[in-house]
Amino acid sequence: MTASMNYIDGLQSLRATDFFFVKQHKSLVEALTGYQPASKFSIFNRESQLLFNAYEESTCCQRCWCTNSRELVLHIMDTANNEVIRMTRALKCCCVCCWCGDCNSCKQEMIIESPPGTVIGSVNHEESRCRMRYTLRDANRTNMMGIIGPRCICDGPYSCCCESEFAIIGTDGETKIGAIQKQYGGYCTEAFTSADSFTLE
Repeated sequence: MTASMNYIDGLQSLRATDFFFVKQHKSLVEALTGYQPASKFSIFNRESQLLFNAYEESTCCQRCWCTNSRELVLHIMDTANNEVIRMTRALKCCCVCCWCGDCNSCKQEMIIESPPGTVIGSVNHEESRCRMRYTLRDANRTNMMGIIGPRCICDGPYSCCCESEFAIIGTDGETKIGAIQKQYGGYCTEAFTSADSFTLE
């Protein structure tokens, strides 16, 4: 009962906000050596109040050699350090590209559990010709909304004038209902680390 109440309390902040700022923690080890440690994030609302912390669970070998295709578990914790959401992705054997979204050995899928142990939905990589596409589904595999990536993803130290936007699309496949945008982190952050910041609206 206590664990269940903690989970409910931890998600109450989601009801009162339509904006999130997700900041990945920088790593001095990565800046100096190029080795990418497991990612850690802080998630804030529009008023810069901390809502959640998140950390990645993955193997050193997969982070080095499998990069974006690696197996991982993302634990999202409330401010009382209770795990309220768990996101799990399996290892895939090929790189993520627009055309391989229907190939089972390449298709990315992230399973969402809340509370941990109870599947509430998934994010699924879809095939497309020229940009990343994802479908968000509920626990019954019903399509709830989509995400469409930009034609060209801006990244690196010289991307200051270009912020990559992933549009969130309603069930009609056309109406834009929100967006996820990568924020430019500054020359040193972009050049020497993989730490990124995002807004979700």
